[in-house]
Amino acid sequence: MLEMLLERNETEVNITDANRRTPLQRAAAMGQVDAVSALLRHPKIDIDGTRGSATALHLAVRAGHIKAVAILLHRVQESVNYRDAYGKYLLQTAVCSGAHDMVAVLLQDARVDVQVQDRHGATLLQFAAQHEHLNVVDLLLKHPRFDSAERNCSI
Repeated sequence: MLEMLLERNETEVNITDANRRTPLQRAAAMGQVDAVSALLRHPKIDIDGTRGSATALHLAVRAGHIKAVAILLHRVQESVNYRDAYGKYLLQTAVCSGAHDMVAVLLQDARVDVQVQDRHGATLLQFAAQHEHLNVVDLLLKHPRFDSAERNCSI
C-alpha cells in the first residue's frame, strides 16, 4: 500500500502529522524497516529533516531500532552529528541508555563523532560511567577513534 502511494507523483512524502512528525520519522521511531526503506527510495524524501524535535535517525536511536538505524545511516548526509531538541547527539543518546549494540552500530560509521560533549563539557565516557553502563565504557575505550587522553581522566 505504501509503495503504491509513493509511486503517485502527488504524494507529499514530507507532510507532518499533529505531532510534527513526517512519515519517515514515524516509521523510524516505530522500527518499521520496510516503510523506512520504501520512503528512502522516494526522490523527494527529506532524510535529514528535523521537523519536530529530532531527525528520523535520532528517533530510531532513541527507540532502539538497530535495523532502522543501520538503514538510515547509509542514506543520511548531515544528521549523524546533529543535536536534537534536547541537546543530545545520536551517540550520546545511545551511550546514556546503555544500548551497547546501538553504540556499536553507531561507532562503525566513521562520520559519527566519538569526541562529542554535552553543553557542560561532559564526555561520552563520563556519561557511560555515570550511568554505570560498564559494557559501553569498555566499548568506548577499545574504539580506535576514541581520544586516548580521556582514557586516563578521572570519572
